[in-house]
Amino acid sequence: MIYNLGVTSIWLPNHWEDKTIIAFSAPVRHPEHVPENVVINRDKLAMVHGGQPEDVDNYIERQIAALENKIPQFRRLTHEFIIENHPTEREISFIWRTA
Repeated sequence: MIYNLGVTSIWLPNHWEDKTIIAFSAPVRHPEHVPENVVINRDKLAMVHGGQPEDVDNYIERQIAALENKIPQFRRLTHEFIIENHPTEREISFIWRTA
């Protein structure tokens, strides 16, 4: 398959999965603060009982649990729907501290 990246295209084998990650970051205004950012990812839901895909809430909680287990001092701040009646579109804010 040909995958168009906007500025270029690449050929990828058909059996590869699209796990696109898109990241945007606001300009740095204060060196001591991390600028606001947005990350959009594409992933598949895990298959659960009867071969059905897990629900979005379970996927989100599973991903956040993985972050909590791997990132020091991870803390979720908010978890909100971006657009009402669109359960896959969420805004989740969190912070963490590094050593």
